Amino acid sequence: MNRIIVLFSFSLTFLFCQDVNINGRVLDIEKRSPLIGANVMLEGTAYGAATDSKGGFNISGVPDGDYTIIASYMGYSTHKESISIGTEKSVEIEILLETEAIQMDEYVVTASRRRERIEDAPAAISVITKKDIRRESNTNLGDYLKGTKGIDFTQSGIDSYNMTARGFNSSFSSRLLTLTDGRMANVPSLRLTAYNVIPVSFEDVEQIEVVL
Repeated sequence: MNRIIVLFSFSLTFLFCQDVNINGRVLDIEKRSPLIGANVMLEGTAYGAATDSKGGFNISGVPDGDYTIIASYMGYSTHKESISIGTEKSVEIEILLETEAIQMDEYVVTASRRRERIEDAPAAISVITKKDIRRESNTNLGDYLKGTKGIDFTQSGIDSYNMTARGFNSSFSSRLLTLTDGRMANVPSLRLTAYNVIPVSFEDVEQIEVVL
């Protein structure tokens, strides 16, 4: 009699500890279209899968317990959801993802009005965005250009400074072309640019481009 009870208890333990399969689909929340190649995984574990051509996935051999399932796809917000796995053989789940804007680095393409040799074309462009201007809130243009690659900044007074590009000495600094909205920013009578009078607040300037 005792032997039968032991075997019966072992059988119950086996039933309660069997692994479970998680099946489901990952869809676009608006179009309800399948997302192919989305990553689905259980947080903190090695269990995971990628969706097929119909947006379906299968994660097999998962022990019972509480998990957080994570689904991610390029251009969509990452989805997290808590699930509990009990004695059932399989779990069905549908995951809906929302589109998300991706902030990428800014690129500037500049074209000349005439054909030119590639060695004469601009080699590098740095952009100081309106967000950078708002964050730093400097009082003059030179302060924004201090950390720009290829620009040497020398300050000789509170509001007096010189800027040179690509290692040219100060005798060539007047050759730096400065444009404001496409127009020459220099003082005609002096043939130089008064950087200290150019407005640089985020309300007046959208961005600053340095072309070297």
